[in-house]
Amino acid sequence: MTTKKIGISLDSEPHDWVKAGADDAESVSERIAGVLQAERERDAWLAEEVLVEELPWTTWLPEAERQTCARELLDHLVAGADTGELLPFSRAPTSWRSTAVAWSDPRLARELQGPFAGDGPEVRAPLRSPHDRPRRRGRAVNVRGRGRFGGMSRMSQELPTRPEALPAEVFDSHCHLDIMVGRRKATSGDPVAQAAQAADATVEEILDEARSVGVTRLVSVGYDLPSSQWNAATAAAHADVYAAVAIHPNEAHAATPETLAEIEELARQPYVRAVGETGLDYFRDWASKEDQHASFRAHIEIARRTGKALVIHDRDAHDDVLKVLADQGAPDIVIFHSFSGDADLAEQCVAAGYFLSFSGPVTYKNAGYLREAARVAPPELMLVETDAPYLPPVPHRGKPNAPYLIPLTLRCLAEVKGLDVTDLAATITANGETAFGAW
Repeated sequence: MTTKKIGISLDSEPHDWVKAGADDAESVSERIAGVLQAERERDAWLAEEVLVEELPWTTWLPEAERQTCARELLDHLVAGADTGELLPFSRAPTSWRSTAVAWSDPRLARELQGPFAGDGPEVRAPLRSPHDRPRRRGRAVNVRGRGRFGGMSRMSQELPTRPEALPAEVFDSHCHLDIMVGRRKATSGDPVAQAAQAADATVEEILDEARSVGVTRLVSVGYDLPSSQWNAATAAAHADVYAAVAIHPNEAHAATPETLAEIEELARQPYVRAVGETGLDYFRDWASKEDQHASFRAHIEIARRTGKALVIHDRDAHDDVLKVLADQGAPDIVIFHSFSGDADLAEQCVAAGYFLSFSGPVTYKNAGYLREAARVAPPELMLVETDAPYLPPVPHRGKPNAPYLIPLTLRCLAEVKGLDVTDLAATITANGETAFGAW
């Protein structure tokens, strides 16, 4: 970490913690470093959540502006983090310039109240960690790593406690067993996966823990060819596991005809019940839009030919995802994994008959737009998932997620919908058989 302190001031006056001592300033430095790492490692909800909730300046913004402001600030900081450049505030988005964020000391932050003029002060962005994965097109990278504090010592290694068991059975529609059991070893840049793997659990132990709270089945999802092969084999070996196979959009440059042919061969196996996660990710440039579109369309065709569900990864690409589905001809079953849109997108998906799968972020304080989306989604088109070991629900953020935490997300959805938990669990279980077939 090359910065000494971080100061943040507002149009009125700096926050109290801007004037705090070095220890507090270092804590803020770690939090922003965690934001940058989380964004580099493809966790939009987590990074925006840290900005909106944990960096107090956003609480001064009107509710409607917080998400946009957080996103633009994030883009700016990530751009600097990639190069280690000094970034003048004149290049920062005007929507947050007046918040006067400074990678400096609190005294400078106090001097920077109000909008910047001219080139303004320069902002020293943190240099990339040696553990960071390369962000270059044409190279395969492990896009699964995520972590609230990006490898910092603040990352809790404590596993979440078991929630109260559900009164009815339900299933986890999207998780990554291969990461949880250490099939792909986590690096120091992925402390959440490291913590999950430190438990040294087997697939059967993960299933037993889930069963103890009423989560009786799960879908383990691939994101490249090796993970897809492992998940297909694991599903064949465990009666309560189904698999999904695909090349993730951030790996779309690796979706060669030969690789896609192997994905299709896997998709034809009886215990592989979905093609995914596939789709479009416009926040990352690890694969070009052209490669992503070509890969997405190819996966749609694989799902259509094999008669399997299509599991969608959609990040900052809502309109184009819907357009490609409409133009290409969507398969019978389409599932928006970790649904990230608002009520308007939810209504469009519902009109098309697509499933909306909600994950831990629907429980986050600032994710009102997700709860609004859940309100407009009919129960018969809803699924619930963990994306484990990532995106844990409240109150376990910053810890590794697992299928046994599904009850927390399901109870949140039941409250949002005004439904009995037992009834919603039964409906979602029926939806799972519609989407993935009978178990």
